[in-house]
Amino acid sequence: MNASRKEGEDLDYPKARYYQESLRDLEGMNFFDTVGNGVDRTVGLRGFSEGNSVITLVDGVRVNEVDGDDVYYPLLPMDDLESIQVDRGSASPIYGSNAFAGVVHLTTGAYREAPMTFFGGWEMSSFDGMRFHQGVSGTLADKLTPVGGKFKYYFNGSRDNNDGFRDNGDYRITNFNIKSEYELPDAGGRIYAGVKHTDDDISNPGALTFDQYQRDLEPTLKNLDGRHMDVTTVQLGMDKTFWDERILASLMASSRTNDLSFYTTTISFADFPDGFDPDTDLVTTKSRSTDLIWQLAYQDEWDWLSNQSVMGMEIRDASNQSLEQDAFLGNVVRSTAAETDRLAEPENAGLYWRETLNASDKLIGHFGMRHDYHWLDVRDQVTPTDSLSRRWRESSLSGGITVKPVESVDLFTNYSQGFRVPTISELAPFSGTVSTNLTPERSDSYEIGGRVRHGILPR
Repeated sequence: MNASRKEGEDLDYPKARYYQESLRDLEGMNFFDTVGNGVDRTVGLRGFSEGNSVITLVDGVRVNEVDGDDVYYPLLPMDDLESIQVDRGSASPIYGSNAFAGVVHLTTGAYREAPMTFFGGWEMSSFDGMRFHQGVSGTLADKLTPVGGKFKYYFNGSRDNNDGFRDNGDYRITNFNIKSEYELPDAGGRIYAGVKHTDDDISNPGALTFDQYQRDLEPTLKNLDGRHMDVTTVQLGMDKTFWDERILASLMASSRTNDLSFYTTTISFADFPDGFDPDTDLVTTKSRSTDLIWQLAYQDEWDWLSNQSVMGMEIRDASNQSLEQDAFLGNVVRSTAAETDRLAEPENAGLYWRETLNASDKLIGHFGMRHDYHWLDVRDQVTPTDSLSRRWRESSLSGGITVKPVESVDLFTNYSQGFRVPTISELAPFSGTVSTNLTPERSDSYEIGGRVRHGILPR
């Protein structure tokens, strides 16, 4: 696997305000800011946009949105980030649809070993900026039950305010992360639970062209645009080892809700039905996704040869309610009909398997596959004839070999298939024409490369 990992000082905190900034030195990463607020800088990988082709996981929970698989930034504050791992290349044989370019894994703060540890920080910056966080974490020995495990807890709350250097460039972001786990003795497994919540108000002044930036970088192009978002994620899971730790069984359930309202302005085109120019709309979406993931892993060693077999199942049930209304000069026009009023209900079930063989850490090979079923039902309240129901079924394969002639050098070749099912807004766009003939996109990814780790160069 072609992967990079950052943790500790490598995250470049506090210089990096958001996790996107800590990835700037990794190969294959690209970034762009389409709304001009400096906060929603999106992450792309190998030339793909993040919305359609990069899966983002926070503590194992997929945070891509139900419609379009976009990611609303910032996901979490840097002070709550323990590590980042970027897996390059198509990961559809493991994670399913929309993993053309790869996967970004974000792991939040680690549990402290002491019974109780307080931590926090506070800073001020230009443009009336203020950022602070406060938390507590610890590990307690279980003296109440005969199990003899450890109870771990973690809480971190933060606030980030800034008026921005551009007009209509301010933001207010509040985050909470609460998690705990019970660790069984002798590496026997764990039971864990967590709740994360983000509440933000972020203005969107609009992206500047290069010529506009050269003349004056402060004015706003869209003085009404911005968003308010409430996101809550709840997860519950367990890991248990069996047979001298050869078998690991895992189960995780998660639920994620997102209530989002945003003003969006089209400057160059009039709203022809009502004659508004510029055309400002208020879009309100309420989305929910519930995931259940089951996985069974077996690993063993025979002298110089070891192997790992992983098989699992993923089930997702989701919904997305979207309402678009005219908001001329920032005021919702109640007398006009809604431009969009739809309810979409996507569902997905996937089965996957992966086999890895390791010969003395010199030759490592892997092969895997996944089969996915997708269902989508869309009910259009504005134009009922535009309601639709679609079904898709896809399979994807992956394989590769890594050779390590010396400890510091990796030579690798990988092949992976990818796919992406059409998004809700591609099939039934806002104020647009329904497309009924779209089918899943497919890709074949070939990779040959090498990596030298400078910290352990041979002498």
